[in-house]
Amino acid sequence: CINDQKRGIGMLTLTLVRHAKSSWDEIGVSDSERPLNQRGKNQTGLMGDYLEKQKVKPDLILCSTARRARQTLIRLMRNWSTEAEISHDDRLYMASANDFPVLLEEYGKGRKHLMLVGHNPGLHMLAYSLAQKGGKEELKALAEKFPTLAISSLKLAGGKWKNLTKGELDFYVTPKLLTP
Repeated sequence: CINDQKRGIGMLTLTLVRHAKSSWDEIGVSDSERPLNQRGKNQTGLMGDYLEKQKVKPDLILCSTARRARQTLIRLMRNWSTEAEISHDDRLYMASANDFPVLLEEYGKGRKHLMLVGHNPGLHMLAYSLAQKGGKEELKALAEKFPTLAISSLKLAGGKWKNLTKGELDFYVTPKLLTP
């Protein structure tokens, strides 16, 4: 029902977070074990503050098992209060946009708001493919890139995580957009 959609009934929220900037300094460290660099660490406070101000309250945070993703989430939570359940899944590490429907259906049962903390290009492709409506400038910025520590939040109609095809971009933000 259109009126239900306008009131948010049956709406799902999907928030996507790309990990912060990682370090390439440690020789011999596998890609999945690369830590955050100092810039990445510094920017997580700014983005955690943003999540707090936006009152982002997921039911579940699904985080990649990669070190940089786990560190990003831990550092975001220093400035952002959430009581969300947290799960880690190694399928997020190299996930493509085609892999997400299975994860969303599996983890989304009984939940209205999921947050994924992961990697590109999968997160960018997923956000871009779902963001059919929203602010013109935000949609344009999202189409161009999904840099480290980018966060997008989408409102999705239908009430089911299976077979999501389109949604409305609620917000898209990057550290660069928040820094004067």
